[in-house]
Amino acid sequence: VADCRGINSGSPVSWMSCSEDNGVNWRPGPHISSTADFPRVAVGLDGSVYVVTISGKLIYLNRFTSCANGLTPEVGFPVPVATLNDIVKCPVPGLDRCNDGNTLSSPTVAPDPKDANHLFVAFAENDMPGSEPGSERIVVIESRDRGVTFPRRTTISGPTSARRFMPWACSTNGDAWVGWYDRRAALTGASNDLTDYFIGSAKSTSGASPR
Repeated sequence: VADCRGINSGSPVSWMSCSEDNGVNWRPGPHISSTADFPRVAVGLDGSVYVVTISGKLIYLNRFTSCANGLTPEVGFPVPVATLNDIVKCPVPGLDRCNDGNTLSSPTVAPDPKDANHLFVAFAENDMPGSEPGSERIVVIESRDRGVTFPRRTTISGPTSARRFMPWACSTNGDAWVGWYDRRAALTGASNDLTDYFIGSAKSTSGASPR
């Protein structure tokens, strides 16, 4: 068993593999990145494999062919898809592991299950650059060309300034749906644990719909 206690030191390298027989056998896959970290994977309607990673304040997207077609890197990728104002900063109340083996900015990629050209990337970013720590917003960016460009950007977390972190995205019916941890209750002296879980959507035609 590998010892992962030192994974935060040195330069960890991310790799990928895939299976075409329900996990019985695995094909060695490609090296994802030598500079970016914390990969999150999703598969598009056409079998394309998308991997989103983060390096400092830059979010990158990789695209690979399907497992059946060799899981090989697509030409022109990875591409930088967003630059954060700043990452989600520590400390965050209630967390004993803050950006230690993880990233609370948590970029995820969500392909549209009905349209192979359509996908979203969601992330959290500090909306008060230079503060230690500040407050965050949850952002969704949208691509209509299989991840080559992301011209549309939507903030779905609402105007209230609060600590927000670890968003996770999926897509259905052409829209992005994102859940995240949200501490806006801490601003009003609520009597619960002061951290809630919110869901918001970025609609591909009608803008944001926070919940």
